[in-house]
Amino acid sequence: MKHRKLGRTTLLVSRLGFGGIPILRVGERQAIRVLREAFDSGVNYVDTFKGYGDSEIKIGKALGGVRDEYYLSTKLSDHTRRGAKKQLSDSLRRLKTDYIDLLYIKNLDSKEVIDRAMSKGGSLEVAREAQKAGVVGEIGFTSHTEKVAYRALRTGEYVAVMFPYSVMNVAAEKRMLPYCRKKQIGFVCMKPVAGGMLTVPSKVFKKMTKGKAKTTAAAATRFCLGHPDVTTVIPGMERTEYLREHLTAVDVPMSAAERKRARAMVAGLEEGFCRNCGYCQPCPQNVDIPKIFRLYHIYKSFDLKANARAGYKRLDVKANRCRKCGECLPKCPYDIDIPKMLATAHRTLSG
Repeated sequence: MKHRKLGRTTLLVSRLGFGGIPILRVGERQAIRVLREAFDSGVNYVDTFKGYGDSEIKIGKALGGVRDEYYLSTKLSDHTRRGAKKQLSDSLRRLKTDYIDLLYIKNLDSKEVIDRAMSKGGSLEVAREAQKAGVVGEIGFTSHTEKVAYRALRTGEYVAVMFPYSVMNVAAEKRMLPYCRKKQIGFVCMKPVAGGMLTVPSKVFKKMTKGKAKTTAAAATRFCLGHPDVTTVIPGMERTEYLREHLTAVDVPMSAAERKRARAMVAGLEEGFCRNCGYCQPCPQNVDIPKIFRLYHIYKSFDLKANARAGYKRLDVKANRCRKCGECLPKCPYDIDIPKMLATAHRTLSG
């Protein structure tokens, strides 16, 4: 396993990290098995959050006996003093540990949230106090919006940023990644398989796998690791076969020429692309917006039109249930016109 220093910290993290969201979907035994195999394979960076179901509990049980041999990160999403302190306390208890190597201030996706987190009595103050007490090692932040994330970076308060980056979403390349290199800030790549879209078999992406990777998921990880300013990539891996796919990519990151060709393959597919972050939920009409958009993108971009329509037919609540109330619009960090796209998805998938 290759490693890289996380920005200006002393943390030497594995190029492949472990994203803790998907293990909430599997039983404890399976989660522990994949976590232990990841650790035994050299993965020494594990990311989670109190809001990821029972992810923290499973990680605590799986890796409690080797706590000093890997780096652990979790997050604060409540930016009030009382709420942030409780979140940190709950995470420590659930993870069965007395320290966090890297604590993120979560979802800095607007100027207002940045100001709230960094105000007196905010989550950053709580994190700093915990750092002085030896409970927290380093402090970073997460974001989904390039412009806002760049604003947070320039405050100089954070040593790491977690941000979506994939062959389908290269917004970070414009300013964030160069800035991270200049200021020695670690860049942790989340959503490297574009919210699961790059795990779908497709003629569009099959050339990405040629000779260097067996699956599009592995090719997607190769793309991210091919950028010299990406510190580590944290795909979600709830099954050992998924872990093994991504492990094959660590030693063969894409060259600049390969990355250019990969980007050319997806040209035109990014417009209106949903990353399945789920922030638009819940919908007042119970429309599962991320699932419908995923089916729509499978229909539009991949060779599985019949599968997409069949999946849509099985949904109890279709996209035409949308009443265009607009409640979802300010929640989307990618400024997708959700009501308009739902109408398009319904016409396409109902045909």
